[in-house]
Amino acid sequence: MIRSSIQKQRFRFSSLLFSMVLVMFCSPFLLHGTVSSLIRAALICYLLTAAALAASTRSAHLRAIISLAILGLCSQIALTVSPSPLTFTLFTSISTVFLAFISILLFLQVFQTEEVTSDSLFGAICVYLLIGITFCFLYSLIEFAIPGSFSFTREIDRTTVLSSPEEIQNGISTFFYYSFVTLTTLGYGDITPLSPIARNISILESIAGQFYLTILVARLVALHLTSD
Repeated sequence: MIRSSIQKQRFRFSSLLFSMVLVMFCSPFLLHGTVSSLIRAALICYLLTAAALAASTRSAHLRAIISLAILGLCSQIALTVSPSPLTFTLFTSISTVFLAFISILLFLQVFQTEEVTSDSLFGAICVYLLIGITFCFLYSLIEFAIPGSFSFTREIDRTTVLSSPEEIQNGISTFFYYSFVTLTTLGYGDITPLSPIARNISILESIAGQFYLTILVARLVALHLTSD
């Protein structure tokens, strides 16, 4: 029964997409207060769970996915209950590895499909959004490990990101914004990478975003022409 439910891609991809959209739209309103922290933690846990279910199609990957998901959930709870440099580093590191792994698995699933369906479209959107969220956590980890890796034109962003671990956790929303601006190559210029690693990772994300869209469109068009 569990196996058959996992195989239903419609519910897996739609649930994952819904969780990511929910996190994107709710995060700006959950930056301050204990209740906001708890709600934000619950949303991230929902996102990690939905991502694990979406990628759990092969038993060979199931153990690694479950292990990383459990570690991610535990680190999120630890960060919410006891914010510290250690819990923040664990959470961002585990989240980055987990989401990157999930992104690769979903990418392979989507591009191995034989026809264009609502499932494959949901999956393609999920992969694109997962790329942005993955780099968001990576940028947060870089700034925390190497302070001054990014320059902020607004003082509020600089204060939020570079202060206590509690404020650094809220500062993830700042890098969430920066990640998708970089992924879509908008480049507003209000946040600038300064350190070599921050610059190289930003370049990598912008290239990944452009290549993904190019390959996605080519793949979907090819499948559509083949089906006709």
